[in-house]
Amino acid sequence: MGGFDMHIHTTASDGLWQVDEILRQAQAIGLDGVAITDHDTVSALPEAMLLSKQIGFPVISGIELSTEFDGKDIHILGYWLNYEDKDLLTRLAELQEQRINRACQMAQVLDDLGMPINLAAVLEEAGASVGRPHLARALVKEGYVRTEREAFMRYLLRGKPAYVPRVKFSPFEALDLLRENGAACVVAHPGTGAPDKLLEDLAARGIDGLEVYHPEHDRRKEYHYLQMVKRLRLVVTGGSDFHGKPEVPIGCKTIPLVQLEMLARSRMTKRSNLGI
Repeated sequence: MGGFDMHIHTTASDGLWQVDEILRQAQAIGLDGVAITDHDTVSALPEAMLLSKQIGFPVISGIELSTEFDGKDIHILGYWLNYEDKDLLTRLAELQEQRINRACQMAQVLDDLGMPINLAAVLEEAGASVGRPHLARALVKEGYVRTEREAFMRYLLRGKPAYVPRVKFSPFEALDLLRENGAACVVAHPGTGAPDKLLEDLAARGIDGLEVYHPEHDRRKEYHYLQMVKRLRLVVTGGSDFHGKPEVPIGCKTIPLVQLEMLARSRMTKRSNLGI
């Protein structure tokens, strides 16, 4: 198969697979490497990097930061992350505390709606990065809905009864945090809600690339973002956004080594310009 899958989640956030399962499967299907990009946490990275050395399979340290802009969820990916950086860890601890508070508020709303869930079990399963997918699984487990999709559509999406807004954290703040860390910065799946004007502004601020290839991008969107990448002089990236579900397998979206090298060069150039 070949290529690098640049967007994979583990059980450290809302994925269903452990690190070792992910790396061994990626290696077995012939990928050249992967990036581990859990939501707002780096807790899986030490294990991932250790196992990478043990089995001789390339892993890029990464993260996916959840932000909000003009009422839309915008996600920023960071690559070659210094996951031991104290400033980063302090900010992530704040974000994780906000996630817990938000989950507690949503669980209370669900309880008020007559659908109590075992919040303690949800938090234990979620680990460092609880989110709406964990609440959706709890709703399925309790029999209130049939599928996680139904849980989102009826209760957890923006504008639905149990939705609670997250504490404001802008994509520009996420970009600054990642650049100061020395990471390469990419807008994840822009076709799911990122306005073109925002992408232009992020490019002017120093973003490195756009995730052009993603399971939720059809060919029309891929073409649109390929043209934007050329115009803004950014780098093309892509990944499966794997969470452990069979309908979106590891390696279904990848980039070749040449694109990875371009992203690395962009990161080093912009890192040097910042004096990092």
